[in-house]
Amino acid sequence: MESSGLLHHDPDELKICKAHLVRVIFDTNVYDALVDDPTLRAAVTTAITAGQLQLLTTHIQRDEIAAIADESRRAGLSTLLLVAESVATGGFVLGTSRLGEARLMSDEDAAEFDTTMRNGAADARGTNDALIISTARFEDAVLISQDRRCRNRAKRAGVTAKSKEWLAEALSAE
Repeated sequence: MESSGLLHHDPDELKICKAHLVRVIFDTNVYDALVDDPTLRAAVTTAITAGQLQLLTTHIQRDEIAAIADESRRAGLSTLLLVAESVATGGFVLGTSRLGEARLMSDEDAAEFDTTMRNGAADARGTNDALIISTARFEDAVLISQDRRCRNRAKRAGVTAKSKEWLAEALSAE
């Protein structure tokens, strides 16, 4: 999987500032956390509007949000998608991916997808996480996730992965 090259960053020195745009992709659990944290939600929206943050999303996050039974929660999560740029997933998995919203993988990339990103988990959650990780890698974006195991898989795949707490700290330091 080749990176777009739009953001080359040292994960230890990654900062959000006016000098450059930081591309991020949220695991769905971060959208959920932002609904409960209006201060961080406002900071994310402000950073996007100011051109400091570019939020990417895929049909995976949209599908997971659409599946939430609680209508008011689903509506709150859906409003966050309005400030995100939709991109194709970094891979295609039969039964999960949507035609026109996913990229095909080489055999080598598919093997890495299964062993490193999906880590052998063939369930929907493992597949969805792996597709978000592969998208972050393809788009050269920072993955923001509340799931430590997901962040660790991302790091093994060469993706910069951070927590919601890192995001809050980075945005407040600006």
